[in-house]
Amino acid sequence: MKLIHLFLVFVILSMTSVFSQMSISGGTSLLNPFGVKKSFYGLHLGGELPQNNQVTFFGRMSYFFPRFEEDSSQAVAVGKDFNISPYQIPVNYLNKTNYVMIEGGTRSYIGNGFDNGFSGYGGGKTMLMINNIGYRVAKYNETNYTLDETSLGKGTILSICLGLQGGLKYTMPTFGTFYIDASLDYILFASPSNTNIQTSYFPNQRILFVTAIGFRKDFY
Repeated sequence: MKLIHLFLVFVILSMTSVFSQMSISGGTSLLNPFGVKKSFYGLHLGGELPQNNQVTFFGRMSYFFPRFEEDSSQAVAVGKDFNISPYQIPVNYLNKTNYVMIEGGTRSYIGNGFDNGFSGYGGGKTMLMINNIGYRVAKYNETNYTLDETSLGKGTILSICLGLQGGLKYTMPTFGTFYIDASLDYILFASPSNTNIQTSYFPNQRILFVTAIGFRKDFY
């Protein structure tokens, strides 16, 4: 949460700058981790600060809604007293995961530049990714058994990524800008909060592909 607050402070401070133009953008996003047979859908909010008409600094925060794994895992439930037989039973559960991404970097524009007409843009970026892992447990006899939560894959994965981004935009003066972009990110470092997290794609699959479509409003 502190990182999210810092990002929002960056956007607000940039908006209130009297020295240069500032833009705020928002829209939808699609995340495809390589090696994972599903996509994650989400929303993004960003800000951009031009240094001139060809180069800008940008920041973006994206939230991707939770999705459940297709394959179930097994936890353990134990009897509430030693007279219960069997004393331990397996309980199926499904992991669910969502993503929060906070990224920033530079963009270089070609064509009509940042604030007019059609242009292409691209650049490098650094990203902090927070992957929250939860679960949904199948029904079991809760009267006689207690679920051993230490056997569940619940926790957080914190990752540091480097990536490249490229896109196209069209600016209509005084109205705003429509854009579409895509980025390819490589996970340099991924740290789970505990050893029980079921992460079949971390750190073995380290490549992420994200596409975004949105609208940008410029402030002068």
